[in-house]
Amino acid sequence: MQSIISASSNGPTPVFAGGCTAEAAEAVCACVDIPAAEIPRALQTLIAKSLVVADVDSGGVRYRLLESVRAYAWQRTDERGKADDIRRRHAEFFTDLALKAEPALRGTEQVSWLQRLDGEHDNLRLALAWALDADIELGLRLAVAFRRFWLVRGHLDEGSVWLDRLLSRLTPTIDASARAAALNAAGILASRRGELYAAETWLRQSLAQHTQPADDAGVTGTLYELAKVLTMRGEAVAARELGEQALARWRTVGDLWGTAVGLNFLGELLRAQGDLSGAAQLYAESLSHYENRRRSAWDGNRHAQHGYCRHGAGRCQSRRGVTPFDIAAQARAGLPRRGRLFAH
Repeated sequence: MQSIISASSNGPTPVFAGGCTAEAAEAVCACVDIPAAEIPRALQTLIAKSLVVADVDSGGVRYRLLESVRAYAWQRTDERGKADDIRRRHAEFFTDLALKAEPALRGTEQVSWLQRLDGEHDNLRLALAWALDADIELGLRLAVAFRRFWLVRGHLDEGSVWLDRLLSRLTPTIDASARAAALNAAGILASRRGELYAAETWLRQSLAQHTQPADDAGVTGTLYELAKVLTMRGEAVAARELGEQALARWRTVGDLWGTAVGLNFLGELLRAQGDLSGAAQLYAESLSHYENRRRSAWDGNRHAQHGYCRHGAGRCQSRRGVTPFDIAAQARAGLPRRGRLFAH
């Protein structure tokens, strides 16, 4: 059983911070001596010997080493020359976990994934700390995937610190798309913290890194985020130009949700400038795309965006004699020609 003990702890700072699931133990601790399929049985043996504790909570069973075996376990790991390999496997496992969680945090499974990431927060921090010294590109991937968790849970300062540290150690050999994604994430976190000039700097640096056709989605998203930053700074003309660029790109690739978001954003700009007629048309077209998306894939984030659009349209039309219910009905029926929808 020595292999799994030594693979599960690194002395004062365990490989698994705050314990681990059986899945994590299988991925990280498996070795020639103990294959992955044998890990669950090995854990039960260690529990019986009072070397490992199994804690049960709403998220399932988590395993942790007793304090008394930590120093010995990591000493044996280090003596066998396995420490670096264990740390890498730990970081790779939790990077993969964060990548799986990222799209789920936008959908109906958000609550369960947030709870799971809450339980693994210390392990994710440990993986980032290792990557900072050993594998910057892996650290960038982990930080980018973890960005939405930081946003939703309000860990804006922590996320910004990790990204700042990782970005300060960039080298020319790191993939440009990885740099661009990390710079974009840093810009988004900075904007949510109210650091608008820093956000613009990060986002423009991100745009400069996108050089391949495969980066189109990244460019579009960054243009949109930059447009939002400029809006918050009161630079409406520049914000509109960038917003129109993002919208055109979403239309080109047939992204209905992106198109709806872009139309809603531009509608907000026109409404703020007093152009109620122009704003109303953009809101209506945006609503039509949201309604189409509701017939297919739909998630919590899109529900929120749809709600924002209906709210903006309602505020706009309440001043023009058209109710939000009229707008929704017209959107469901299909968008009429511009200029006829809100004729009065």
